[in-house]
Amino acid sequence: MELIGVVRKTLTSRRWKSWLVSGGYSAGVVFVSCGVPDQAMALNGFTQVTTCASCYTRADFVASGIQAANSIARPGTFLVISNTYARSAFVAVTGEPAPNCYPSNGCNPYLINAAGTAETQGGAAMTSDSQLSLLDQGIFAVDRKSPTVVTLSPQYQTSFIGSLDEEVGPGIDQALANKGINWITLPLGAIVLVKFQDGTRAAFVKTNSQITDHWAWFGVAWNANGQPINRGGGLIQNPNTSGTGGGSFRGVISHGGSWELDIVGVDLCTMYETIIVDGEVVVQPHDTGWEPC
Repeated sequence: MELIGVVRKTLTSRRWKSWLVSGGYSAGVVFVSCGVPDQAMALNGFTQVTTCASCYTRADFVASGIQAANSIARPGTFLVISNTYARSAFVAVTGEPAPNCYPSNGCNPYLINAAGTAETQGGAAMTSDSQLSLLDQGIFAVDRKSPTVVTLSPQYQTSFIGSLDEEVGPGIDQALANKGINWITLPLGAIVLVKFQDGTRAAFVKTNSQITDHWAWFGVAWNANGQPINRGGGLIQNPNTSGTGGGSFRGVISHGGSWELDIVGVDLCTMYETIIVDGEVVVQPHDTGWEPC
């Protein structure tokens, strides 16, 4: 199968903005919950990125997360990213390191009573496998199966800050047309990453097939400096102050050219994404948000 997405991730602990505490598609409408992170989840802790060759169901992701936790004999939150499908899951793994088990005494470290739960970015347990795709799109701000980035003409809006969906939508249609893409042919739930003249960026999703008002903000946006912002331009603050972690992921995709989606994590689970198409950097490194810890 084709490897999906070029993504490099390296995380070290910090909790993500809860862009998608819950969400899904119903009657052609996308419901995205944007707001304050779920405070029920521990703010500081351990986060690790890992990959899975062909994870598809929640059970697959949980099994992969537990395997990763056992490999380092440490519980915590594992961001498991599929190499084959555009699906991802946060897997919260519990368990206790086996006592007196060290390579030096011939014992491979592992967790006792290891168990895991697939979770959303807000720390809520996933209830449907479809949420795996939704989470993946929320993390990467594009659909890894069909990534699309457009630049909005200033005649529609010059900035995401203070913009309205009904202003941005027609501009998206025109930008897509300039690329030879008819918005009508895109499926419901299609994600488009929009670049504005002032350097702000935001993801928009196709919510219906009506002639007007068929694009809605997906809940993720960044200012010209790559910092996560809300619709009014206010910065989304990171609630984490400490923690550890690591791990990485990288892949490639061919979709209307050679795509590279590089995501690199730094201290406190901050992650930076760069989008490259046919060797051209079309989106400069920007902060994607924070991981649950």
